[in-house]
Amino acid sequence: GARILAVADTFEALAARRPYREDLTEEEVMGVLERSVGGGLDGRCVEGLKGFLEGSGYEVGVVAA
Repeated sequence: GARILAVADTFEALAARRPYREDLTEEEVMGVLERSVGGGLDGRCVEGLKGFLEGSGYEVGVVAA
């Protein structure tokens, strides 16, 4: 569970707009996550998130009304 949450938390932190920077694109976020595999993030969890995003129609930065 903790490894999944680490990936989800990192994803959200990178994808969300912050007062000090703009939000990143999905490609930029996934690039950071993939480069972090082995250095704190579990590769299977990152691949699972990638598969979810590709198959779900979810769009980074789009907030449902």
